[in-house]
Amino acid sequence: MAGLRVQTLIFVLVAALAILDRTAVEANFDKNFIVTWGKNHIGTTNGNLRLVLDKSAGSAIRSKVAHLFGTVEMLIKLVPGNSAGTVAAYYVVRGWNSNQSFRNYENEGIAYPNKQGMKVFASLWSADDWATQGGRVKTNWTQAPFVAEGRRYKARTCLWQGPVSIKQCADPTIRSNWWTSPSFSQLTRTQLDRMQKIRSGFMIYDYCKDTNRFKGVMPPECSKRQF
Repeated sequence: MAGLRVQTLIFVLVAALAILDRTAVEANFDKNFIVTWGKNHIGTTNGNLRLVLDKSAGSAIRSKVAHLFGTVEMLIKLVPGNSAGTVAAYYVVRGWNSNQSFRNYENEGIAYPNKQGMKVFASLWSADDWATQGGRVKTNWTQAPFVAEGRRYKARTCLWQGPVSIKQCADPTIRSNWWTSPSFSQLTRTQLDRMQKIRSGFMIYDYCKDTNRFKGVMPPECSKRQF
């Protein structure tokens, strides 16, 4: 995960991969996030984020509001140089793993995370016990402190305001819910190709390939078409 790459990471929270609220503006980290751990290892400059990891602690933040579905974006500058064992993460949590992009197979009895709010998390931490060739390569702490940066956070989502949001956000009769249009119900061929290129070039962990974690009994959604 080392390097100076700056990537716009877009995590899809619904099968449609629709870009929802085109009126969304860039959000300020100070106003929209709270620190969850490593208070002394987090800083913001002009609304941009700075996460720090040293041998004493890492750092993490989460959004103040929850979202039902949508897309969230952030430009991330990963830890430069020799950062083996460090993990710069940006993800959304509902209470179970929703970092993968999966179609909804509820009608086949497969659970799908679409009835509870989720918050956005960003963190920098050490995982040299497993992340680097199964833990064989350890973090070089003489290179610390490790720093990752984030900017241009955007959320194009339907906000979670309790169970009432389940119906309101999906109601096609509500004029502002333009994302319920059939044109946003599935990916185009171009979008599918783009998704595949991103996964092939940047995804380093897929729980559907982690046979050790599940001892060979993989989650049912892993055998289904994912997007």
